[in-house]
Parts: sequence; C-alpha cells; structure tokens
Amino acid sequence: MGLFDVIKGIFGGAAAPAQAPATAERDDDEVRAAGSGAQVDLAGFDPEDDEDGFFEAAHHLETDGMLGGTDASRAEIMARYGLRDRAHWHQVKEACYAVLVRKHGSIEEVGQRQMNWKAQLGQQHQRQAATAMAASGGFAPVQGLSLEAWAALNAAIASGMNAEDVLKGAGVSKARWDAASAEWNARMAADTTFAITTAYGNAFQAASQGKYNHLAKEANAARA
Repeated sequence: MGLFDVIKGIFGGAAAPAQAPATAERDDDEVRAAGSGAQVDLAGFDPEDDEDGFFEAAHHLETDGMLGGTDASRAEIMARYGLRDRAHWHQVKEACYAVLVRKHGSIEEVGQRQMNWKAQLGQQHQRQAATAMAASGGFAPVQGLSLEAWAALNAAIASGMNAEDVLKGAGVSKARWDAASAEWNARMAADTTFAITTAYGNAFQAASQGKYNHLAKEANAARA
C-alpha cells in the first residue's frame, strides 16, 4: 500500500475541501474539529510549523531497512514526542495528517511533500556514503582503471561493441581488465551502503549518453 493510500485511508479517500489561507496562529478549536471528530491529540508535534519533524518520526516509527528506523531510534522518537505506545502514535498520526491536509489543501499535496522529504533523506544518505567511501579508499583506481573508466568500458561493451576492440582502444590488456573487474565487483559486493554501486550506475549511464564516448571512438579507431 502506497503512501497516498495510507493517507486516504485515514480520511476516507476524499480530498480536503479548499480552505482559506492558513494564519500564522493556529486556531486550536478548529484543529480539534479536524480528523475523525474526536478530540485531537498532537502529542509533542507541531505539524503546522514543523512538518519535517512529523515526517521524520513517521519514517522511523513505520519504516525498517537500511534507511528506516531502529529499536533505538523508535524509542527516542516515542520519548521525544511523548508518545505512550503504538496505539497513541496512530491516534496522533491521524491528527497530524488532519492538520497538514487542512494546511496544504489536499491529501495528495501532503503525500507529495512527505515523499519529497524521503527523497531528500535518500540523497543525503548517498552523499554521506560516498564521502565515507572516498575517505576509506573505496574509490581508488584498480589496475589504473578508475570506477568511471571501468563503467565506461563496460557501457561500450554492453552497447554491442567487441570487447577485445574496446580494451585495445583503451590501452587495457585482458589481464588488467580481468583483475580490475574482479576487484571492482568485489568492492561493490562488500559495500553495504551501495555507494560504489550508485557511483557506478551514474558513470555507466553517463558513458551511455556520451560523456566517455572518447573510449568508444578510440576502440573504433583501433579496430579500423
């Protein structure tokens, strides 16, 4: 179930009606009238002025995996915002979404803003992982082949060019190529942050689009 489906489920699938522009000071009586009609409990959240804090909490409390929450982070979030238990969190979450829908005008807009927040989190993680990998020497050339050059040669071969001609044009012996490929593949397999895989994918795509097509031209020249 996607994020939009979750949010729509909270509000019965209907987008919020158009609202007047939000004022700087929240009308607490109006907020209490939002949601399911029950008394609204926002716990320690202030979704009106700090929606990122709410998105961060939802991410940690409801997401597992590499970028998701941990037992420690979930406990910290629960304590920071005064959440008693999971049932209390679900009540507070519904109230916070109600405030955000009222503020932004539609369920879809709130969902898009939350997805944008998650995308920024992923980009930040990639930058941090790449910086750490570079500092540890994980991007150091192998057999004289940088990750970008290795990706470019792979892109040329994947495009249908003869592998022997590609290597000859780049001045890379078969022995060097095999050793470099083995090491780069091993580094990618051992990299749990996917920093190398991400950098390789970007370089491969760039090569396919012509950024490193001088290697292909050299290979064609050598074949001729």
